[in-house]
Amino acid sequence: MELSIRTMLDFFLYTHSHKFFRPKYGGLGHILMLHRVIPTGQMQIGQRFIPTDMEITTDEFEKIIAYFQKMDYVFVSLDEIYNILKGQNIDKKFVAITFDDGYEDIYNHAYPILKREGIPFAINITTGFPDRNVIIWWYLLEELLLKHQHLSFEINGHAYNYHFANTREKYFAFREIRDFILDSTKENFLKKMKRIFGPLKIDLFRKTHELSLSWDQIREMSRDPLVTIGGHTINHKPLGKLTEEKIRQEIKG
Repeated sequence: MELSIRTMLDFFLYTHSHKFFRPKYGGLGHILMLHRVIPTGQMQIGQRFIPTDMEITTDEFEKIIAYFQKMDYVFVSLDEIYNILKGQNIDKKFVAITFDDGYEDIYNHAYPILKREGIPFAINITTGFPDRNVIIWWYLLEELLLKHQHLSFEINGHAYNYHFANTREKYFAFREIRDFILDSTKENFLKKMKRIFGPLKIDLFRKTHELSLSWDQIREMSRDPLVTIGGHTINHKPLGKLTEEKIRQEIKG
């Protein structure tokens, strides 16, 4: 399903068919949801299993900004969008830039570009990132699959065995294990983490320390009028899997 959607979107993009729908469905503006911005020369290429829209290069990011500048959009904050939706007049279409989770490359690479251009943006922080107590398991899992041709683990008496003959098989294994991890309670999530990564002596929090913003970086950016700090839950859990009480805790905390 995801592949079909991506193929359809690529079709609209490269055939320019999207322009036909723009007058009716263009709306007041756009909110861009980004995650990571990585220097072009440092972007990992080749085999990847994490969705590619998780990461863009600094060159791509600057081209996105240049495109909206050329199209005469006005860059706005989330507060300004609220005012627009409540009736504030605006004579141009708007675009707002947001980042989810709280990766350090926002501070190192995206923030300098946005500050240079005077563009407001928002970072929606998963507080477990700077607290260093959330496991960024999707990068651990991708790294594990890239390095190994076989993976096996046992959970609740059920044995899981994967043998990879090619990249396609690793991709589908990533998807299957990802869904398996997401369908977890707090208690069996940690059990699954230890069962999957423990036998290979993988530090569950290594990627968290490598990739996360620090509270000092967040505080520094929060003092800049261009920057809005928002919440993105405590633990980055799929809210649809939680009870209402747990959802409230994740959002309010």
